[in-house]
Amino acid sequence: MLVGTRDGSIWHGALGEKGDCIMNSHSDGEVWGLDTCPIPNAGKGIITSGDDNKVIVWDTEARKMSTCVQVSNTVQHFKRGASTLSNLPASQQSRAVACNGTAAVISTNCGFCEVRLGPEFNEACETLTDPKEWNQCISFSPDGSMCAVGSHDNKVYIYKTDDWTLKSTCKIGRASCRERV
Repeated sequence: MLVGTRDGSIWHGALGEKGDCIMNSHSDGEVWGLDTCPIPNAGKGIITSGDDNKVIVWDTEARKMSTCVQVSNTVQHFKRGASTLSNLPASQQSRAVACNGTAAVISTNCGFCEVRLGPEFNEACETLTDPKEWNQCISFSPDGSMCAVGSHDNKVYIYKTDDWTLKSTCKIGRASCRERV
């Protein structure tokens, strides 16, 4: 028997048995965040996030979900978030995600970002609150020492990843950057 569930999962098994989950997905609204994400002892992976309060790490070689965690368990509404069809509060919708294998940075539709350590990415070790609107993109530097968060407030926030302090803020549209000493 095949059973499709409300959260986008498909289960296969005999009647009366638990069965096996053969497919997972995001289930409510849009998928906004996408990045590569190395999976320890498994190889290549990708990480996605969206309107449904899910961050999912996918094992691309096994073609299945490796990890699924919540964007946030807080309930916070925000007037300046990106448009959505989701009924979840803005704090439980993700707009961008980035992963360097060691850490994942997950941005909510409220603008704040949570830094979570892998491989499970369950709990926030740091919260970045400098952006004042939702974030469109996040990226790590090639050596992993910096992380840039591009916000809809027309600024790019650059953080040092060793202690997650704000290193610099750049205004988009104006050739200016302010570095913190």
